[in-house]
Amino acid sequence: MLGMTDAVAIGIFLALTAWLGLRAAGAKTLKEYFTGGGNMPWHLAGLSMAATTFAADTPLAVTELVRQYGVSGNWLWWNMMAGGMLTAVFFAQYWRKAGVTTDVELVAIRYSGRAARILRLFKAVYFGLLLNAVVLGWVNLALISLLQAYFGISYGAAFAWTALTLFLTSIYTGAAGLKGVVWADAAQFAVAMVGCVILAVFAVQAVGGVEELKSRTGGAINFFPGEGGLTLSFGAFLAMMGVQWWAGWYPGNEPGGGGYISQRLIAAKNETHARAAAFFFQFLHYAVRPWPWIIVALATIILYPDLSADNYRMGYVYAMRDVLPDGLRSLLLVAFLAAYMSTVSTHLNWGASYLTNDFLLPLRPDLKNPRRAALWATAPVALAGIAAAAVSESVSGAWRFLIECGAGMGGVLIARWYWKRVSAFSEIAAMTVPIVVFGIQKIWFVFVDGADEATSLFVFPNTYFVTVAATTAAWVAAAYIFPQTNETVLKNFYDKVRPGGFWAPYSDPKSALKPIIQLAAGWILATAAGYALLFAVGKAVLAEWTTAALYFVAGIFGAAGAFFVLNK
Repeated sequence: MLGMTDAVAIGIFLALTAWLGLRAAGAKTLKEYFTGGGNMPWHLAGLSMAATTFAADTPLAVTELVRQYGVSGNWLWWNMMAGGMLTAVFFAQYWRKAGVTTDVELVAIRYSGRAARILRLFKAVYFGLLLNAVVLGWVNLALISLLQAYFGISYGAAFAWTALTLFLTSIYTGAAGLKGVVWADAAQFAVAMVGCVILAVFAVQAVGGVEELKSRTGGAINFFPGEGGLTLSFGAFLAMMGVQWWAGWYPGNEPGGGGYISQRLIAAKNETHARAAAFFFQFLHYAVRPWPWIIVALATIILYPDLSADNYRMGYVYAMRDVLPDGLRSLLLVAFLAAYMSTVSTHLNWGASYLTNDFLLPLRPDLKNPRRAALWATAPVALAGIAAAAVSESVSGAWRFLIECGAGMGGVLIARWYWKRVSAFSEIAAMTVPIVVFGIQKIWFVFVDGADEATSLFVFPNTYFVTVAATTAAWVAAAYIFPQTNETVLKNFYDKVRPGGFWAPYSDPKSALKPIIQLAAGWILATAAGYALLFAVGKAVLAEWTTAALYFVAGIFGAAGAFFVLNK
C-alpha cells in the first residue's frame, strides 16, 4: 500500500517540479510562450527531447519486447535512429530557418489556397487533439497499471492519483509554456535515469551478477536478429530497417522532424544549436537511456520465468517491488512520476500550440489575447488524455494503431522540403489514405479471415507494407493531379529556407544536388556512429570490454567523419 514515506516523497517531488516549471513563467507573446523565446541552448533542447520520449510506459514496453524477442526486439524502435539522424543532418537547420511557431504552421508558408487552410486546421485538431489523446491515453494507462501493481491499490485509486498528477502538471505547463516545460524536463530526466540505473544494479545483484545474467538468459542476450534464441521475424526486421524509419509517422520520430521535436529545434538559439540538439537527443535516446531498462528486462526472465505473455511488461514493476530495499522504493516511484510528467507536460504544451496557433488564430485572427487562450487550450488536451485512458484497453494496441495509421506519411514530410511539386493535396492524401487502407485490411482480417493471425495475410508487417505502398502512390499522384502551390509562395519559401533539391527555376539543379550528396554522406556516417555507440554502451554494461572498446572507437571515427563532412 501507499505509505507515508511514499506520499511525502511524491509530495516533495511534485512541489519541486512545479517550482522549476513556474519559475520560467513570464512569456509576453504567443511565439515566446511556445518557443521559449527562441534562445534555447543545444544541451537543454536535446535533454528535453530525451525526457519527453521517456514515459512511464517505456521501460515496461522494453521489458515486454525483451521477454518476447530478446534484446533484438528493440529493433522495433532502434530502427528509428536512421530517421532521427536524418532530421539532425538534413532538417534541423531548415526548421530553425523557417521561423514558424509550430511545425503545422509550415503549411501556411509552404502551400497556398483553400487546401492549405483546410490542411492546417485539420492537422491542428488531428495531431494536436485526437492522436495526442491516444498518446496521453496510453501514458496515463501505463501509470495507472504501474500504481496498481506496485502498491496493490484499486483501479479507481490509481486513476485518481494519475488524474491529480496530470492536473498539477497542467498547472505549471499552462502557466509557463515551453520554457517551464524544458527546465522541469531537465530535472525529471536526471531523477528518472538515476532511479533506473539503481534498479538495474540491484536487479543484476539479485540474479547473481552479470555473468550469471548472460549465462541464464541464453539467446535473449543477442543484439541482432538471426543470432539464435529469441528473435524477430525476418519480415518484421525488414519492415523496420527498410521502411518504417523513413515512411512512418510516429510521435517523436517523424522522418522530417515534426511535433515536439521540431518545437525544440525551432526554439534553439540558431541553426548550429538546432543540429547539435538533434544529435545530442539521438545519443541520449538510443545509446544511453535504454540499457538500464534492458538489463532489468533480462533479469526478469530469471526472476519471473512463469510470467504469462500478457504480463511480461509487469515484470519490470515486480522487480521494482521485490529487489529494492525499503529506502529506495520511493525513489523509483518518484523516477516513474518524473518520466510521466516530462512526457505529459510536453504533449500538453505541444497540443495547446496546435489548437491555439494553428486552429484558433487562423479562424480568429483578431483575437485580443492569444497568450491567455494558449493557457486555457491546455485544458481540453489534458481532459482528452485522461478520457482516452479511461476507455483504452491496452498500451500495445494504441502503439499498433499509431504505427499503422501513420504508415506512408513520412515520405511526403521529407519530400516537401526538396520537391516543389508537393502540394497541400499531397499531405491530405498522405494523412487520409493510411486510415482507409488500414480499415479495409482490418475488415478483411476480421470478417473474411476470421481473425486468424496464423493463416491471414493481413497482419503486421504485411499490412504495413501494403499501407506504405498505397499511401506513397496516393500522395505522389496527388502532386501531379491536383493544382500546384502558387509560385510566389514557393519562391518566398525557397528564399527563406534555402533547401536543396528540385526547386528550378529558383535554383540550379546541379548546384542544388551537391550539398544533398554531402549531407547524405554525413547522414550515413552519423547513423553508423550512433549504432556503434549504442552497441558500445550495451557491451560495456555486459562487461564485454574488448568488444565495447572496438564499437566505441568505430563510433568516434564515424562521428568525426560526419563532423568533417557536415562542416564542409
